[in-house]
Amino acid sequence: MISDGLRDNLLARMRILKLSRRALSLRAGLSEGAVKAILAGHSKHPRHDTLEKIAAALACTLSELLGLGKDEGASVLHRVPVRGEVRAGAWVEAFEWPRTDWFEVAVPADTRYPALPRFGLVARGPSMDLIYPDGTVLICIAFADLGRDPRTGERVICRRRRPGGEYEITVKEYVVRDGAHWLLPKSTDPEFQSPVKLESGRDGEVGVIALVVGSYRPE
Repeated sequence: MISDGLRDNLLARMRILKLSRRALSLRAGLSEGAVKAILAGHSKHPRHDTLEKIAAALACTLSELLGLGKDEGASVLHRVPVRGEVRAGAWVEAFEWPRTDWFEVAVPADTRYPALPRFGLVARGPSMDLIYPDGTVLICIAFADLGRDPRTGERVICRRRRPGGEYEITVKEYVVRDGAHWLLPKSTDPEFQSPVKLESGRDGEVGVIALVVGSYRPE
């Protein structure tokens, strides 16, 4: 049965991450009604897999969300450097900003990847604005540090490199269908609503370089 502790923990983490009910439901892959029912106390026995999806979207374990054996260190905020931005259709000369332009954001510890370095990128433009509105800071981990390839359904940072050396850095949802690898936008703009096949071509070499593990909405 749902407890006041669960609702309190859920609301606290939503406040820290500056997530609305709709934003949380999108990140967790749930209907807004499912999240609303839990917050209102109407869902007395939420499914285990529903709670797991919510915990993953909030960058915590299910035990922490339920308040069971919570590691006190998990509530500590960590400072993450924001090193650049992602913007579909924009070509830049460098993947990162000059170091003098970096800034930091404070985000909760991520118990899924406690030993791996995280970095931030600012989402610009409408190509993923249904999930990450303009100005959202994406918290990322390089796949080189994770030591694995992306998995279907994950949101990832993609880098396209032109032969001349310019870069386009974007955020997309990674999906494998019938053996083909696709990048899916989540956009209100018709210009950015078509899936993109993950393959290199005349526009340059394309690769998936980082996993989005969280997001932060500054005031």
